[in-house]
Amino acid sequence: MGLYMKYKWLAPILLFAFAVFLPAPRSALTFNESTSLDDQIRAKDSNKDGAEEDEGDAIRERVRLYLQRHGDNGRIEAERRLQKIKAEYAARRAEQAEQELSPRAVGGDTWISIGPSNGAGRTTGIALHPTDPNTLLIGTAGGGVWKSTDAGSSWVPLTDSLNDLSVGAIAIAPSNPDVVYLGSGEGGLAIDFIPGIGFLKSTDGGANWILPSSVLATQFFRISVNPNNANDLVVATNRGAFRSTDGGANFTSVINQATYREVSDIVRHPTNSQILYAATWDAFAWCARAGNCSFASPRVLKSTDGGSTWIEKSSGIPASTQTAEVNRMALAISPSNPSVLYLNSSTLDASTNDEVSHIYKTTNGGDSWIDLSAIAANSNRSISHFLGTQGWYDNTLVVSPTNENVVIAAGVGYIRSTDGGSSWQSAPFSSTSTAPHVDVHDLRYQGSRLYIANDGGVWSSPDNGQTAADHTAGLVTRQYYALFNDPVNRNRVIGGTQDNGTSRRGDAGGSLWTPVVGGDGFECGFNTLVPSIAYGTVQGERIFRTKESGPSGQPRFFEITPPYASGEGGPFLSILTIDPKMPWIVYGGTTRVWRTTDAGDSWAPLPTTTTDGSAWQTISISAIAVNRGDNSVILTAKGANVFRSSDGGSTWVNASSGLPTNRGINNVETDYSNSLVAYAAISGTTGPGVFQTTNGGASWTARSNGLPAFSTQVVRVDPTDPTVLYCGTDVGVYRSTDRGGSWLKFGNGLPSSSVHDLRILDDGSILRVGTHGRGIWELQVPPTGNNPPQASILLPIAAMTINRGATVGFTGTISDPDNGDTINGQWVFPDGWQTIPAPLGQSTVSHIFRNAGVFPVTLTARDSHGALAASTINITVSEPADSCGTPMTIPPNGPFPFTSQMNIEVATTQTSDPQPPCVGSGTGRGNSIWFEFTPTNSGTYQFSTCGSIVDTVISVWTGPACGPYAVVASDACNDEAALGSGCAGVHASLLSVNAAAGQTLRIMVSNFFSSPAGVYSLIVSQEGPHISSISSKGIKKLFVSGTGFEGGAVVMMNGVDQVTRNDDSSPSTDLICKKALRDIPSGQQVTIQVRNPGGLVSNTMTYVKP
Repeated sequence: MGLYMKYKWLAPILLFAFAVFLPAPRSALTFNESTSLDDQIRAKDSNKDGAEEDEGDAIRERVRLYLQRHGDNGRIEAERRLQKIKAEYAARRAEQAEQELSPRAVGGDTWISIGPSNGAGRTTGIALHPTDPNTLLIGTAGGGVWKSTDAGSSWVPLTDSLNDLSVGAIAIAPSNPDVVYLGSGEGGLAIDFIPGIGFLKSTDGGANWILPSSVLATQFFRISVNPNNANDLVVATNRGAFRSTDGGANFTSVINQATYREVSDIVRHPTNSQILYAATWDAFAWCARAGNCSFASPRVLKSTDGGSTWIEKSSGIPASTQTAEVNRMALAISPSNPSVLYLNSSTLDASTNDEVSHIYKTTNGGDSWIDLSAIAANSNRSISHFLGTQGWYDNTLVVSPTNENVVIAAGVGYIRSTDGGSSWQSAPFSSTSTAPHVDVHDLRYQGSRLYIANDGGVWSSPDNGQTAADHTAGLVTRQYYALFNDPVNRNRVIGGTQDNGTSRRGDAGGSLWTPVVGGDGFECGFNTLVPSIAYGTVQGERIFRTKESGPSGQPRFFEITPPYASGEGGPFLSILTIDPKMPWIVYGGTTRVWRTTDAGDSWAPLPTTTTDGSAWQTISISAIAVNRGDNSVILTAKGANVFRSSDGGSTWVNASSGLPTNRGINNVETDYSNSLVAYAAISGTTGPGVFQTTNGGASWTARSNGLPAFSTQVVRVDPTDPTVLYCGTDVGVYRSTDRGGSWLKFGNGLPSSSVHDLRILDDGSILRVGTHGRGIWELQVPPTGNNPPQASILLPIAAMTINRGATVGFTGTISDPDNGDTINGQWVFPDGWQTIPAPLGQSTVSHIFRNAGVFPVTLTARDSHGALAASTINITVSEPADSCGTPMTIPPNGPFPFTSQMNIEVATTQTSDPQPPCVGSGTGRGNSIWFEFTPTNSGTYQFSTCGSIVDTVISVWTGPACGPYAVVASDACNDEAALGSGCAGVHASLLSVNAAAGQTLRIMVSNFFSSPAGVYSLIVSQEGPHISSISSKGIKKLFVSGTGFEGGAVVMMNGVDQVTRNDDSSPSTDLICKKALRDIPSGQQVTIQVRNPGGLVSNTMTYVKP
């Protein structure tokens, strides 16, 4: 999901895979042989010239994020990683063998997958069985290799003992399908770059794997196996191409990295195994422009001796120049006519920053190529830019096995030709209800069936792209960043994933999940007292909320992002922390901490004041923790530092002494029983992964005995016993029963996948983890015999709608099946977040609803074990000013500024509502609220929604209450406040209107969208006079120029009123005092001010009489 557009692209609807076609500028990279991937990303970022972010930018941020959380100083050493994974793999295989002899399946011991089984993560490659049309293998971005023996109807994982296995290429030997080759590490700056550990092999169809002694390459694009000899293969990697003739035991370089850098694709002649074609790639070096490297521009090479030697076959394919960069190439050969090949690529024009897709074709085995003009010259951008700006990431094509003229090419979208490339259309299945996910990585035919690997899993088409079938069921490969449990509805979970948004598991449990927010999903949560309120986030610290998180269905989420200052970017991994004690308080983070105290209706940044002489760092926040026992204690992680507040965020101290200075902090956690005790999970593989402080951060000590030498992603305190800790690492979950003094691996059956988040139900009964490649898993602790309490609202018997200001009575009951439990019950009223204690048994309360909106009133009960119950009923409070006939009246005399807070959740659009002239037709009329203002005094009045989370449009009209209307002035409408206006928030509106005394203005504040987004405040101010210059004429006459001078304005000289005349403008821009300087000697300085009739006084200026 590209973020290059204004926030409005993410409308308050469900957001899922759409292609980004707008280009982003890219400049040459400075290259040297030791340049790391992270260096390349930084170089690319530094050359973007402030361009808005596109999908490519988001991909690069995912790369950086993975390196930060899993590597050492933002780098991952491939050889070190290989040796660690080999040891982990051996240990897991031994453990599995032991379990087979002595099964351990008691409660509290076994991890169980809870999906999602109905939505997969990124699939990178496909390998098809040579004789069994129902058998295929696929490779995934972080979930390893999977196998299907029923044409994709069901799947089993083959590499769960191999840590975070990223598959770049996979192949089955055609002459011996028990032999499977795997190249680890995605080619092309993989989307979150889990670096490879080299070349792997299986001789039993993938049941067991032989790991290499050293890393051949860290990224693989393709593996081509000789169909007549299972031991003869050529691999395309980020280190060039290699050939092996002994089944991968030894490799020889056959395409030199020093000349061509990377090889991005290889295809083999279908009937002559000695003929191969390869595409090379300079991987953004762009030497023609950089001038300091010698890599060839992307080229096509051909071999006629099985891959031992190669010659260039690029006639007709352009090379990069100083102003044009040729991007990564993908190849496809026609099985029915091997002289015909097609090639995908894109070319960036540096002068226009337009990156146009191209497809080239040869009909003579590569001797010459032609650019198919129906692609690049196509007026349809979904054709001419089908690779978007990310052909370096998703770029593939295939030719029908029976017809050389049927070609399907794919990148961010799918296109098809049925006439050999003379014409192209979007693939027909793209517009069907079963359209495959976008961002495509591999296309492979198995007979007449086309298999598709993309960012959403696996699809197939039986008819060359006419229709498609989803094969993601049971393919549990989502890459989770975060999750959160609903403490009341115990099966309900929400989680954020890479590139597949935020999804939710309903009350029925199981492994089926419902998507709720698109983009990249990150930290999320439920209001733990009012669980119908839930939150999700999208990259860049954008926050969404729903009040509809019921037992099933698809709740609607609406954006409530804080009003960040212009240029205040949030972290890619969006932060969201819910106060565990008062869950209507929610925290987010950019470079500073933002907080809402009303569940997201309004936000304010916390101060960055430090009291220990340290400096508040300007880097992004990576974690926020709030103490459950004392919620005035807040911890914030920034880079390698922790800042601590003990006064609710008013002031901070740097509490980092003893923490590693060169390793990032992935997570912080506080001990609810002692707010001075806290824990930090640290990235990196070269030192302890968990640290503890017992003195509020004055010092930290390592607490990692027994933890593996991998990054730790998260540490949590057991909510029922503060001596018990759980730690999510890159190779699973570990538990400590002595506050981190020692650790042991916890549970069986969890794949060797990074655990990015871990959450525990409040009563300690269920642990759930979000893995980065194998979905979400849970482990249920053996039952203690405790039963949760029960809560029920008896009256009102159903949801109701009332007028603002009405009083409603509520009756409810609380019970507990267990005798002796202490029950804490309370009524929660979300219109102002008032809580009223509720006793065991029946209680009755009444409440006045003073604010409009939709409010899930909730009766909650928590027992002494932490188990929680809740009952909710929705009260809808109407807003009279929704109607033009009953507007909110702004007092004619103020006092100003006058502020009125409005909730548009229940506002509608009337047919009489006018079209605001400052936005396009059909927009800007949503959820309108009307105000009426008849000022007592003439003047300039300012109307604003500064700080709004609603994308407001303000328009000012005259006329009868419900029309017909006339806009007051051509500029009496504003969608977004101008940059530099000081009006906080990208959604806020700001305008000024000149009004005459007694003139009635009708102000419509509407939503750019038509969705119940939330709350805003209309602020009305009277603009005072402002002096810009002073001059004189002769020895008497004084001229005062400026703005906001109302009729009757008076010039004051040294505090004394002067006889003043206004010019003929309205409002005046010049005031004239004919005799003001008569008695002032030359060279004397005077002070000048202007006072309007309403009493507003201008700025003060001095003037020296000539």
